Amino acid sequence: MKIYTPQNVDPLFLLNGQVPNEPLQSNERNIFIAIMGMTGAGKSTFISHCTDAKVAISDPGALQSCTQEVQVYRCKGFTPRTNVYLVDTPGFDDTNRKDTDILKEIATWLTTTYKKEIRLSGILYLHRISDNRMGGCAHRNLIMFKRLCGPEGIKSVIFLTTFWEKVDPTDGDNREKTLKSTDQFWGYFVDKGARVQRHWNTDDSAMAAIRNFVPSDTTQPPEEIKLAIQTEMVDSHKDLDQTSAGQELQSELQKEREKMQQEFNERAREIQEEKDQEMRDLLREDQERQARELQRRDSEIQELKISMERMHERKIQQLEERLLEEQNANRRHREEMEQMIRQLQTKHNQIEQRQIQQNQFDHEVDPYLTCLACKKEFYTRQDLFQHLEKFQHGRDLKTGKPEKYARPAGYQVPAIDPWLTCLTCEEEFLYRDDLFEHIEEFQHGRDLVTGRPERYTRPLGYY
Repeated sequence: MKIYTPQNVDPLFLLNGQVPNEPLQSNERNIFIAIMGMTGAGKSTFISHCTDAKVAISDPGALQSCTQEVQVYRCKGFTPRTNVYLVDTPGFDDTNRKDTDILKEIATWLTTTYKKEIRLSGILYLHRISDNRMGGCAHRNLIMFKRLCGPEGIKSVIFLTTFWEKVDPTDGDNREKTLKSTDQFWGYFVDKGARVQRHWNTDDSAMAAIRNFVPSDTTQPPEEIKLAIQTEMVDSHKDLDQTSAGQELQSELQKEREKMQQEFNERAREIQEEKDQEMRDLLREDQERQARELQRRDSEIQELKISMERMHERKIQQLEERLLEEQNANRRHREEMEQMIRQLQTKHNQIEQRQIQQNQFDHEVDPYLTCLACKKEFYTRQDLFQHLEKFQHGRDLKTGKPEKYARPAGYQVPAIDPWLTCLTCEEEFLYRDDLFEHIEEFQHGRDLVTGRPERYTRPLGYY
């Protein structure tokens, strides 16, 4: 087996994150298993049982697939010398993507890896056993899968039924038997060597399905299969529309186009026969919509006429564009963060500047508070109180001496009589600050000229 390193693997493989950081060594078993099936069959949920990586999972039965591109996950639970990789693929019935785009996505990955001598060892095709019947979308998906694999690939397929917890066991058994015995469903595949297995939505059940493709003998090399679309496009150099899968999809698109053309012609006839102008306008709007649908179908058919090399070029171009978008998004995010940091720094500088100005103002006036214990002067009461608390430089009310040590537990401060009195209202105060606040609030000072108490507000402009 060839050794794969980031230098000799196609850029598409690397940009999709589909090669592990360490190279694939020739002395190790590297097993690739494709996970296929309709949208909502439980492919991503199944993979989440087998890997430690984070896997996006859609709601059961969702019409939009979580898997928009081929993604590869490393499987857990195997020996260091056995590497198992699960290849998650998008379903063909996604409401938001054309089947043409999905076929090109899968074909691009399969042909890229095939050229690099990376082979699949098996395919798990997931199917909801909870579906009452094989609908039109499921049947078309199955036919596309058949054309994609070819006779050699079919023998390495396991049909894995899911959502058994949502059905009655008897109903599930009957549906499974019908699928296996009907040639239009799984009968053809089973006759060619495909197998059927149940998945119980547990880690053990998922790992049991994976081990079908991992030889128990570590010296035995894994099986390697060639899918029809790989040999057709790589070995036979066919364009996508010339492959079996491409022809099948082209046939379906052509049928849809013919049906649309009939409806378009019928609408044109109705417009000519309709006498009411308002109804004719409505029919004409519907006909315009049909014309756009016809144009889209023609575009899809034309898109199938593409070579493997051109598919790879387009895919790499898409990945490069996406990478550029991510880089631009990261750049915008970085610029926004830098702007936010600058704004915060500016605000911080403003606060610091105001604090400096405040400190300068505080030091422009003489200190008016003094610690009686150590004679240190202070500009604010808060600074004095913090100093007294820190050094316990209060005064003992019994002895009048400065307190230089902690008071004993349970020490009670004796009550003393107030020694300050407002000369206006004769209210008494214990502290000078309380007296000054009272005088300021009620303007109970004394006029320095007359010596009388000021009982009223001073007139405007009074000096």
